[in-house]
Amino acid sequence: MEKTMAEEKLSGQQEPCIARCAADWQSVLPGLKLTPVDGQEIDCAKSCPVVMALIKKVIRSEAQLAQLKQMHFGQSSEKGATVLGGANETGTASDKEDTSSPATPSESDQAAGGKAEDQPQGQNSRERGDKQDDDNTSETAEETEPRKNGRGAKPGHKGHGRRIPKNLVEEEFFIRVSDEQRFCPITGEEGKSLPLSFWEKSTQIDIRLIAVRQVFYREKLKFDCCDGCPGEMRAQCPVALAGRAYAASSSDEDVSVPTTPETAKTVDNDTCPVPDAEPLQTINDSETAPGQATADTTTGMMHQAGPKTIFVTAPQPPQAVDKSKLTTGTLAFLMYLKYFLALPLTRISTLLATACGLRVGPSSMTCTFEHHKDLLKALYDKMAEEVRKFDHINIDETRWMSFFHRVGKANYMDWMWVMASEKVVMYVLDTSRSSKVLFKWLGDTVAGVITADRAHAYKKFAKNVAGALLSFCWAHFRRDFVKAAVGNAHLRDWAKRWIGRIHRIYRLNRERIKVLGDSKAFPKAQAKLEAAVKEFLDQIKAELSDPNLYAAQREVLESAVRHWDGLTIFVTDPLVPLDNNRAERLLRIVALGRKNYYGTYAEWSGLFTAYSLTIIQTNIMHGLEPMAYIQYYLDVCAKAGGVPKDLEAHLPWNIPPHIRQQYGMSQKEEKQCA
Repeated sequence: MEKTMAEEKLSGQQEPCIARCAADWQSVLPGLKLTPVDGQEIDCAKSCPVVMALIKKVIRSEAQLAQLKQMHFGQSSEKGATVLGGANETGTASDKEDTSSPATPSESDQAAGGKAEDQPQGQNSRERGDKQDDDNTSETAEETEPRKNGRGAKPGHKGHGRRIPKNLVEEEFFIRVSDEQRFCPITGEEGKSLPLSFWEKSTQIDIRLIAVRQVFYREKLKFDCCDGCPGEMRAQCPVALAGRAYAASSSDEDVSVPTTPETAKTVDNDTCPVPDAEPLQTINDSETAPGQATADTTTGMMHQAGPKTIFVTAPQPPQAVDKSKLTTGTLAFLMYLKYFLALPLTRISTLLATACGLRVGPSSMTCTFEHHKDLLKALYDKMAEEVRKFDHINIDETRWMSFFHRVGKANYMDWMWVMASEKVVMYVLDTSRSSKVLFKWLGDTVAGVITADRAHAYKKFAKNVAGALLSFCWAHFRRDFVKAAVGNAHLRDWAKRWIGRIHRIYRLNRERIKVLGDSKAFPKAQAKLEAAVKEFLDQIKAELSDPNLYAAQREVLESAVRHWDGLTIFVTDPLVPLDNNRAERLLRIVALGRKNYYGTYAEWSGLFTAYSLTIIQTNIMHGLEPMAYIQYYLDVCAKAGGVPKDLEAHLPWNIPPHIRQQYGMSQKEEKQCA
């Protein structure tokens, strides 16, 4: 057999082909990228398996490097890919999804020029898809084209005009004509001012962030004696009882004087001059100083200054936590700034000092949060009971940093879960990412559909709970095709075809939901969707039968077959969404907080974060202003002296209309500004 040129030139050397290809390495590699890696295009590789294995390894390394660049901190997880005509996307093909990145499926859809709400396609998908449905074709060239984002005003839109909210406090200013223009320059006669209704009117908005020092003076009454009481009532007079109790006391301690509703009685049209039906207590002189708040109650406070002198002082205002220097409205405002806007406490402190001259240090705000945590925990636990009653729930998790040492844990990595049902959006902070968290908070007797990714924890939970049905996310499934094409240019056309088919599934499902209550149109839309899903599965099986399929392609398609039952639950239940975008969006505030203030530094602080996020997001879901609701709930706790006994009546979905109006909870159009 005749030797090749390379064998004759490098015969007798160890690893001759490596030396042969070292000189023209850069010219060989581009050729392998653009053609199947089978060695047919390179002469020296026909007899050089060592070089071919080395070149294949380098190509795989370059593909992995391209994927890692998309996951670089501070960038979107789908930035840089060019699958959809230059759209930036990436994803995962493994069964265990990675949720450590702050990016979400909704972000990936936006990056691909798609719609963020429920499908990765633009506003023109309806027009493109109608034609496709009529001829019952599986896909067209238009399905694989990139979709433009449909956000913003459309051409020719006139807008809504200049809008000023009507609920703002109004200040009136009267601007008069200057002296130079008030008089006629020829005759010197002054112009006549028209009635106010003819004046030109203009409006502006002035934003003032101010801090107010509320000073309360508690009224103090003096009783010299009780000689005015009838003789038969003097023995029961609380003033006299307080005087005797004070005289019998050998110390300056407070003495509580019990009383009954029958204490103050009317005799001959004369009534004992003290409030009735409430106990009266003695107080020290130090507690009668002005500067403390009043309350809408008749409870009196008494102190005997002398043998026959009694003082009665109005009570202190109710507070959720005693001796708190911040009002409930201020606390709600601080919670909103940190746990909804994700501002660090140092930045909030700087904002307050700059905008309104109030210097509140981060440590003061931290202590205020800690003192109120038990009140919020009671509300949080009550909401957790409602989560277990779900028919459908979205669940996801992301990492959260807890910077304190714990026994048996070597790192600072925790996990913030979100469980969003029909009534409650609950956040759970736990050290584990396993199914133990699901069993702890949902129990093993729940019944409903769980929409999640393909992490093992959800599969184990659904396997051990008979009533739980697991629905997998199509946005994650779509990312599998995106990832397969990253770093593999020869797979891009293949990925585009499959992404176009997924676009079609989204569109048909959306059209089916629109006619959900139409007894005539719904069966037709249902039949189209079922046919498209069946065709989708047939195409997967057809490609898997190809022995020349690349490993990246086979991995994606085999994963789809394994999870097909969970991917197609939405076909029989129209109320089940195709993706888990709702949970992904709810975790964005967690990722934003992790970026801005890194995490929490105490165990109670991490739990308080979960409490606050749960209360805020649940109220937003029910159309309530979270700051107003938190203030309302803390006011209720203040009046009740702690956690109210009937928490059910104070849950967001049970707030009566008059309370919503009183606290301004409703998110109305008149509050918006344009």
